[in-house]
Amino acid sequence: GARGLCQHFTAQVKNKSSDSSREIVSSILQCLKPLLSTKEGRKAAFSSETLVDSIFLSLEVVSDRTISTTFRMLASIISLGPEEYNEIFRHAESHFRGWLERLIQFSVSSIVKESIIMFVNAVVKGEDSISLRR
Repeated sequence: GARGLCQHFTAQVKNKSSDSSREIVSSILQCLKPLLSTKEGRKAAFSSETLVDSIFLSLEVVSDRTISTTFRMLASIISLGPEEYNEIFRHAESHFRGWLERLIQFSVSSIVKESIIMFVNAVVKGEDSISLRR
């Protein structure tokens, strides 16, 4: 289930060196894909803090650029995804808000701030992004 996937993901990322950004981002996406591919999986991921926390913990060991790339990719997944994504993200908004606050405290570089803003905008304006892209 979601918990096992998250643990696998966290272990995978922690085994990588901080300079292999592309590999880390790709393993993040590999673990997110099966989880986000079903309605149940998306609910499991975003209605609990498990996924959010494991991503956050893993990102603590990687570079600002990796964090930035990850947020950009997450932002594009949200803005290109079905309306369901937006429902789920809105439902879990407080989890994400707390997570983002912790991440901002952890890293205040401009590249991270910029990508976090992009991510938050994608979550908040998900529906607008979808209608604009159509």
